[in-house]
Amino acid sequence: MSYFSEEGPELVSKRIQEFFDKTPLWKFEGIIGTGANGIVFQLQHQGETPGKRLALKICPQDIHLDEGKAYDEDDDTDELDQLVNEAQWLKRLRGCAHIVQSITIGNEHDPLAQTHDGVQPHMMTQWIYMEHIGNGTVNSLVERHREQFPGELLPNRLLWRLFMCLARACLEMAYHDAEIDGQKINLNLLNEDILNTLNTIPPGQLAHRDMTGGNTLVGRLTLHEAPEHDISPPLKLIDFGTARSIDPAQEDLGRTGSQINIFDVGEIMRQLILLDIAPAVKGNLTMGNQTIETWGDSLLQNRDALVQRGMDPELIDLTCLCLACDHNARPLLLTLVDHIGRCIVAKGPNGIQRETNAAIRRRMQAVIFDAPLGAPLGTPLGKRERDDDNDDDDNDDDDNDDDDNDDDDNDDDDNDDDDDYDLTKRQRIETDTTDNTIMDTS
Repeated sequence: MSYFSEEGPELVSKRIQEFFDKTPLWKFEGIIGTGANGIVFQLQHQGETPGKRLALKICPQDIHLDEGKAYDEDDDTDELDQLVNEAQWLKRLRGCAHIVQSITIGNEHDPLAQTHDGVQPHMMTQWIYMEHIGNGTVNSLVERHREQFPGELLPNRLLWRLFMCLARACLEMAYHDAEIDGQKINLNLLNEDILNTLNTIPPGQLAHRDMTGGNTLVGRLTLHEAPEHDISPPLKLIDFGTARSIDPAQEDLGRTGSQINIFDVGEIMRQLILLDIAPAVKGNLTMGNQTIETWGDSLLQNRDALVQRGMDPELIDLTCLCLACDHNARPLLLTLVDHIGRCIVAKGPNGIQRETNAAIRRRMQAVIFDAPLGAPLGTPLGKRERDDDNDDDDNDDDDNDDDDNDDDDNDDDDNDDDDDYDLTKRQRIETDTTDNTIMDTS
């Protein structure tokens, strides 16, 4: 029996569970998500931090089942190659607050790195331990909000903060290894001086290439952890299997890694604004005397209605710019981060009840943290489907991108002062996993 049979995922799950059942410090808690390219399990560790949950990702085709592995050594092993690629990128991106953190476990404490009496060796060559983020995906956030707040849009002040999370994820991909005077720049600190410093450093060309609402997780809410997270949890990117460093000179359309990522940010924001994950459509955005072709036509066609319902028109326009068909018309990365940050500072509740801190916190509590057991945690793992994957101008399967295609009750908390988001002051975001090592003595 293979992984591709009807019972395949359950069979793989039982094989993995065998190893953790042999180790008292670990508790196997089941499958989080499955797909063609990977399967993720939830674990609980009872060591130095009792009850700490982790996620484990494996390539199911790489595990030895009754009939051996799902592929022969001579077969194409794209799925396994992607897992290896993801492990390498996550190691390089450690410490980035908006990217899921991988965790190192010493071999003597890793059940999968050991042999156990009565358990057949799994023969896997790669697996990844990661921090556990149990609040679902952006896609599930959209679905839950539509169910619990039918007919309502997400508050503008929340959307600007989610926008900043996505932009900062792009910043981390572009500058994760940036240094000044031999010292690595701490991207968890954000102020005007750091942005000015980054402006003097050529950005890296890492493109995620599968950045979607289904591959963006909602982190934990820690009040006042950072100004943009005073009322909203951080977003974290996962699934770096197809990520790679882009060479614009070799890329058919000449796009940079950041230009590709910024388009994906625009697409996620489009879905958050509309609360709809329908495919994007082309249209024209007119700004002054300039007309820009964009994949944000669904926003433009509904612009008047959205603004009438309270949507910030600046949020619509900036999202459409990120979705510009001409990659050179998209905002520059550092400009985008600065723009969003200044909007977070400038745009307060303005007397609108649903825009107050307390109202947004209650909404997030209801949609994310009080979601019923069994509520969807997002789309299955695996390659996304996008209309723009089929462009005659770009036949490179690696490049799945944009231009590749022809009200609450009042309470005392509602009057609390909003935390200022000021790029001239020191801002800090703590990652969920400050120590990426568990019992690593290697």
